[in-house]
Amino acid sequence: MPVIGSLRRTVAHDAAVTIDTTVRRLAIGNVRGTAAQSMAEEALITSNTVTMRWRDDGTDPTSTAGHRAFANTIIHLINRNRIDAFRYVRDSTATANGTLEASFLA
Repeated sequence: MPVIGSLRRTVAHDAAVTIDTTVRRLAIGNVRGTAAQSMAEEALITSNTVTMRWRDDGTDPTSTAGHRAFANTIIHLINRNRIDAFRYVRDSTATANGTLEASFLA
């Protein structure tokens, strides 16, 4: 588990975000910011309940290709471009949908 030593502050949080067979991305307002919120410079993403596949280059992962994150794995992205390009989908070994949580720091 990574040690969180960032001097940044949390500016947004998503909880119970669906992980299913549809390729998804993180909430645009939380990633790119809003009039009242700074753009995310760092993100902590946790697959809460299922194994998922992910990529951070803007290319869609598939249920069998992409980085594999098992349940309770923490993904730590430290670059706004990687956060914006992050895509995820349920792994082919998962038999049910799951959820993830994400904290956005700026």
